[in-house]
Amino acid sequence: MTLTSISSYETASGFSQGDIDGGYGGLFVNPDPDTYGPGVIMFPSATRDELRDLEQLTQEIRLASDTSDAFSWQVGGFYFDSTFGVNTVGGVVNPAFVFHGNTSWALFGQGTYQLDEKWNVTAGIRYTDDEKTFSTTVPDNAPIKVADDQISWELSTNYRLTDKTSLFARIADGFRAQSIQGRNVAFAEPATVADAETIMSYEFGVKSDLLNNTLRLNAAVFYYTIDDMQISVIGGELNGNTLDNADKGVGYGFETDFDYRVLPNLSIGGGFSYNKTEFKDNNTVVGGCGFGNCTILDPVNADGKPYIDGNPFAQAPETILTLNARYDYPVATGEIYVYTDFALQGKTNLFLYESAEFNTKNQHEAGLRVAYINYDGNYEVGVFGRNITDQDNVKGAVDFNNLTGFVNEPRTFGVDFKISFY
Repeated sequence: MTLTSISSYETASGFSQGDIDGGYGGLFVNPDPDTYGPGVIMFPSATRDELRDLEQLTQEIRLASDTSDAFSWQVGGFYFDSTFGVNTVGGVVNPAFVFHGNTSWALFGQGTYQLDEKWNVTAGIRYTDDEKTFSTTVPDNAPIKVADDQISWELSTNYRLTDKTSLFARIADGFRAQSIQGRNVAFAEPATVADAETIMSYEFGVKSDLLNNTLRLNAAVFYYTIDDMQISVIGGELNGNTLDNADKGVGYGFETDFDYRVLPNLSIGGGFSYNKTEFKDNNTVVGGCGFGNCTILDPVNADGKPYIDGNPFAQAPETILTLNARYDYPVATGEIYVYTDFALQGKTNLFLYESAEFNTKNQHEAGLRVAYINYDGNYEVGVFGRNITDQDNVKGAVDFNNLTGFVNEPRTFGVDFKISFY
């Protein structure tokens, strides 16, 4: 048997500050349009969040079999403890200090049985206990304490059809503990709580080495359902973050990837995935964009709030395509190589509701790297470029005050150096 212990301790502090909607002034400050912009700005939104005294401790202990028997196993335990404070400056309540605490522990075990030379089966189980606390210095906000515990499990199998091809399948039950969000306290709203969610997932796939081991090709299909799915309702007419639970979320699709050694010094690779996600909830509504600044496409209730039933998950691309290539040229002391990569992101909805404005499709970005590796000195030096075609890709948006999007980093070039000591 092998005993493994992993311990960690972390402490941190910091802050972030920004004019969240990218504008200045506002109608509520001065109705003169020459005093605010760009676009129709309703109110100022510059805020600062300060992280105070984060302390985090984790401890894991595992005991695993170390034999050549048909049955192998491991058991263990995990402990997590974290405390931190957040101070918000620039909200309605100014300043607003909140304090979070989280203690979680788990016991787990897993075993694999080799039925024969080609076939094995793995089963695992985990018990998790999680407790979170929340308090604030803002009056009229009582402390919050939530706790939950769950048993999760998985069952998987792998079968070798040939020496070059294997099939795998997996079914798993997962658990995400309850969450507390205190952002809204700074805007004279109560903190919100989302109950725990559970997920059941299914996956089936194939892995293969083809063409005399020069081509590795993998593919899989998957399906999952999430009950009591945790959602973050961000923005609307409030510059906040409200937690809620949707009744159910469903996702399914497929993915494939390959790595092909075309020549001894040239390889290409890539992958493609299709991911269909959908909320199954006839009752949950969310706040749409603030002050009617976008075109809502969903049915709305009597208060004008959109239903999310049938919508895709927020920030969940429907398709993802990646490609890469590497060419290396041997030299006396090592090699020089050229590497390039390309990524294409398909249709993506930015919020829980659907609108004509807050979505993206077919965004792409490419990179390039030329480097020299010295084998004897264990070092590498190179030049690189990111977003070399200088694309402006919208990565997210702000919907509570105006029509604002924020984009990826611009075209960037640089030089780096790495050395390994071993």
